[in-house]
Amino acid sequence: MAWRGGTSPLERLYSCLPYALPMSAVLVMGIFLFSQIPGLEVSYYLFFQLARILSFGIVPPLFDVRFVVWICLYALVVRNERIKHFLRFNTMQALMIDIIIVLVLLVVQLISQGTGGLEFSAPCS
Repeated sequence: MAWRGGTSPLERLYSCLPYALPMSAVLVMGIFLFSQIPGLEVSYYLFFQLARILSFGIVPPLFDVRFVVWICLYALVVRNERIKHFLRFNTMQALMIDIIIVLVLLVVQLISQGTGGLEFSAPCS
């Protein structure tokens, strides 16, 4: 990415931060990995705390902190031309990974309910 300008170590650190959003979403799927490898306990604790913060609901039940963070990252980082391309690219990539993870988790949740979660019952007469 040299043609867009150089990146400093601080910019590289900032570009890694948006990836915490999809990492906290996939925490449920990788819990067995954290139990098998004891050295990952610290990262599990950090991502678990982040997942707790992001799942905190705001007054309308549709909006939680995760959704607000997602919209803020998109509106304030990705769409901002004054921020370097490296950071905007990595933020958008983290948001796209988060969308894919949420869709996969929804499909897994539907499959795990047996009939796909769409159960029709006959009305009682």
